[in-house]
Amino acid sequence: MKLLLLTTCATALHPFQPRGPPTRKRPHFDGWCIRASENEASASVIVGCFSRGRRRYDKHLVIVAQRTKEGGAWRTRVAQKFYDDNECSLTTTDEGFCFAAPAGVLEASPSSLTTNFDLGSVQASISTGPEAPWNPEGWLGSRWTRWLLPCRYAVRSTNSRGTWNNREAYVHAEAQYGARFPKSWRWVQATDTNATIVATGGAFEIGPLTTNTWLCRYQIGDRVWSFRTTDPRTSCEEVSDEGEASLQLVLRRSFGGEKRRLELTCTAKPTTFSEPLYCPTREGFSHSPGSRESFSSTVRVKADVNGEVVDERIFEGACLEFGGA
Repeated sequence: MKLLLLTTCATALHPFQPRGPPTRKRPHFDGWCIRASENEASASVIVGCFSRGRRRYDKHLVIVAQRTKEGGAWRTRVAQKFYDDNECSLTTTDEGFCFAAPAGVLEASPSSLTTNFDLGSVQASISTGPEAPWNPEGWLGSRWTRWLLPCRYAVRSTNSRGTWNNREAYVHAEAQYGARFPKSWRWVQATDTNATIVATGGAFEIGPLTTNTWLCRYQIGDRVWSFRTTDPRTSCEEVSDEGEASLQLVLRRSFGGEKRRLELTCTAKPTTFSEPLYCPTREGFSHSPGSRESFSSTVRVKADVNGEVVDERIFEGACLEFGGA
């Protein structure tokens, strides 16, 4: 694989940038997820690069998923494709990066993001403009503590305006990198015209500990609520059942004299979930158990401050994911 790293060590890499394969022999992955949604239709592009060290990647993975209405009925298509190292290229500069594979390209910088992949049975072209980042890790992502995290997480945008296959859409874009994915996780993402939510949690490793950790961002207009159970005075009650395709969360945070409470109820038909998707492990990409996603989830949200309801809504066509064991 052609790997061109033009960024110097003295320059701090942008959170969305690939870190590149390590010199020492150890597992490492760089990954990105781009999701575009419009009403209840959506498309996702996932790109992953896995390395065992020695300054080279071993395998590359592209996943494209799409939920659209065809002939009056909703249909979901998902395709996964692996590439050898010599089939792809990754160029990185101070301003961004470009990943290219035989099926397409992912190109990102702080000012724009474009991805276009065609895996035969499913194709998606997504683009959006300047980033509007969220820092999900909080204080754990600082230079003093980030070494505790085997999986790093950054969000470029949660509901930026963009296009998907030449139609207007909202675009969510995030990146992960590190040694491996968590042991188990849940992830939900949804957007409508004036609100958006992303939440992820599960058995996350922090140093030698494995804790039930949740990270959540909820935006209503200009109001943004962030919940991190690693922060003081923040908690999450979870009831999840992958078999029943349901996830319930109650997040609480005391902040600035306010007691904030966010309740999420996520449901989907079990038959709408994909086959297991490949995810990074210590040994490489694996779909045992991998992760399963539904692109037709319903998310009910209720937000209150000091016991008074300030927002209540229903998202349709949300993405609900169960991953790991």
